[in-house]
Amino acid sequence: MDQNLVTDAGRPFVMMVPYDAYPRAEAEWFFNGIGPAKAEHRHIH
Repeated sequence: MDQNLVTDAGRPFVMMVPYDAYPRAEAEWFFNGIGPAKAEHRHIH
């Protein structure tokens, strides 16, 4: 499902993407080949 997000420039927003897997799995998210750990102004909680 595609979703469009709109927020004011410089304002934080939260995006949650629930998933379920068996056996237990880990997920990593990338945008244009950049993971959140290396991207500016992105925080993972």
